[in-house]
Amino acid sequence: MNTAAPDVHAHPSVPLGRTEDVERVKKLLQSGARLVTLRGPGGIGKTTLAAHLARTLQGAYDRVLFVDLTAERDPRRVLDVLAAHLSNSERRADALQRLVMFAEDQRVLLILDNFEQVVEAAVDVMRLLDATTTLHVLVTSRVTLRVHAEHEVEVTPLTLPDAAGRMADSAAEQLFVQRVRQVNATFELNDTARPLVASIVTRLEGVPLAIELAASRLRTFSLPDLLAQLDHPLHVLRADFRDRPERLRSLRAAVQWSYDLLGEEDQEVFACCAVFEGSFTPEALMAVWGDEDVLNRVEHLLEQSFLLRADAAVTRWKMLQPLRELALEHLARHPQGEAWRERHARYYLHVLDDMRQGYQGPHPRARELYLPDYANMRAGLTWMTERGHAEGTLRYIDGMNRFWLMSARHAEGRALTEAALRLPSAGLEHLRMPVLLIQADNLQGLGDIPAMEACMREHQALSEVHGTDEERAWSKNGLSISLYYSGKYEEALQLTQQVIDWFEAHDPHTMPSAEARMVYAVVTLNSVWHLMALRQYEAALERATRAVDRLERAGDIRATSHRGLIGDVLVHLGRWREAALEYQVALRHTIDHGHAASNAPWGFMQVMAERQPLLAVSFAAFGKSEVKLSMVNPWHLQALEALKAALPAEDFERAWQVGERWTPEEALMNADAFIAEQEQGAPSAQRSQAVPQGGTHGLTAREVQVLELVAAGHPDRKIAKLLNISSATASKHVSNILSKLGLRNRTELARWVMERAPYKRGIEKL
Repeated sequence: MNTAAPDVHAHPSVPLGRTEDVERVKKLLQSGARLVTLRGPGGIGKTTLAAHLARTLQGAYDRVLFVDLTAERDPRRVLDVLAAHLSNSERRADALQRLVMFAEDQRVLLILDNFEQVVEAAVDVMRLLDATTTLHVLVTSRVTLRVHAEHEVEVTPLTLPDAAGRMADSAAEQLFVQRVRQVNATFELNDTARPLVASIVTRLEGVPLAIELAASRLRTFSLPDLLAQLDHPLHVLRADFRDRPERLRSLRAAVQWSYDLLGEEDQEVFACCAVFEGSFTPEALMAVWGDEDVLNRVEHLLEQSFLLRADAAVTRWKMLQPLRELALEHLARHPQGEAWRERHARYYLHVLDDMRQGYQGPHPRARELYLPDYANMRAGLTWMTERGHAEGTLRYIDGMNRFWLMSARHAEGRALTEAALRLPSAGLEHLRMPVLLIQADNLQGLGDIPAMEACMREHQALSEVHGTDEERAWSKNGLSISLYYSGKYEEALQLTQQVIDWFEAHDPHTMPSAEARMVYAVVTLNSVWHLMALRQYEAALERATRAVDRLERAGDIRATSHRGLIGDVLVHLGRWREAALEYQVALRHTIDHGHAASNAPWGFMQVMAERQPLLAVSFAAFGKSEVKLSMVNPWHLQALEALKAALPAEDFERAWQVGERWTPEEALMNADAFIAEQEQGAPSAQRSQAVPQGGTHGLTAREVQVLELVAAGHPDRKIAKLLNISSATASKHVSNILSKLGLRNRTELARWVMERAPYKRGIEKL
């Protein structure tokens, strides 16, 4: 055996997050592929992966030769360099012949590391392969070799924590913790450190070199300070690793190495791509560049790993953050930089205008429609605001507010809208008025009622001079909400009643505009809160039912989520079973349409308080994660305080933590189970416990089911089939269970189950 893999990168086990890549390469080689390229950007872990493969494939080959080509820049010398690694007995004839003789009558794996700067030598590699039958070549490169025999394996960033911050299956988090403990052996991933680590590896987009360099910086910085500096990783991430080549001692050196290999035209397109935040489409790039020929040039950036294909149904490209930071430096110096930024801002404003015209009012797919381009829309808005383009800025706000509303991004919306409203806007009152309403929504979501009222006062003044009847009605509606949250219930009701009286005098069924019908229904709905505050529950129920019906007929997709308000009235009337059904409909609708939760979780808390108090606490915790506490209704807060006083502190806290970790789907599952049990009249002792009770260790009812199946040896796909859920949901449940029980893997989980009799119930009941 002749193996020359670099010891510096030695890993006795599979590198974190690379199991699938290792198996993919093995399968390719075993199936007859003779040239395999591990392709990816600098710092992604190609060399580490190749070195691991050199060791693990020793049994499959007679000889394994690992050659580092970092120092070689002349493609014509590559065969000579390879031949120089052979023993003296083989040093005869020319380089190609010596290599052919070396590979005769034995299985040889030749690993060529860092091939990108000698990529023209790919032709010589093919000559070598054509002259042999037992030779296989594994290449690491930032660019494709572009020869027919090549099989590409893209080496991608490590997996990141999921949206809820759970990290049990995140290779990026595991690598960071592993490297930090080399610097600080006492480092603990506790509840304080966990979200910071999740933010750090997410900011670094799972790039292994960046993660390792960041971990080494904890010799100098605390976790919060390190995170604060990662807006500019090229300036921060460096380390004096004596056993690493210079290009791997800092993030800047790694990306500069790649950049220097680009041609001048490709460097220009690279700088242009820096205007994009997140992913972008070919159409967007053509609009910014100004010529469709850029698509031919951008292909080079894709081949050389400067751009990656985003995981999306349509073609979208993205740039890893370290590369983008370098691109931004070149963009700032490019003579076309400002023109590209303006085209970028106007392109995404046009996209927003098209979306607004195509979808009037809230849309059920708002998150899905906006999310892919949201970062670019925000960047375009920021550019317009900074350049003082008031009209474009106000139009941006009027389009983006749907995403803020459906995603509960009130703080971000407030900051961006505040900057827009500071711009001089004389003559643009027709654009300023809807933006003031948007800001009022943001302020209401944040619980800043005085600022909301001031915003609505300005809107009222403008609408009296420049507005329509509908706009004046919106003013009174917004003011009534601010008065309600200030405790001025009578005044709030008077305002809404004025609007209702005006509309009813004009026959709402024959109103000329959809907006008129919408504002009438919304004002009627808001008056329900005022009636409840004044204890006029029968009148409130009649209005709530009528308002939701009108909203549904007006096409407002949030209408069904407002059934939670009908539930609130029914609770006050003592009709809690009917209330639970209304909350169920509201919660399911809210989750199905992907927008911020209604008051349904808090309503469930109230109807469950006497029947399943711990489950009620979990629903309150889930509700708090979806709605700011200052916006929760007083009677719900009173019910929560009563629960807190009645329950042992430890039980309350444990149940609260369970609810905080719930996904929306888990909340709905528990709500459905509660209603089903109540309708069946099941005795309390027989009810499914979805929150900590005795020895359930904080697992939900569904997690207990998943736990049993894992212990029985079933993979996630089988669990998904048995429980009629998706594989992704099954995997998420397993991650939650591991996190809650403090276990590391499925083997430990199976052992844990075997040691605890309460969970040995079998799966025959499923």
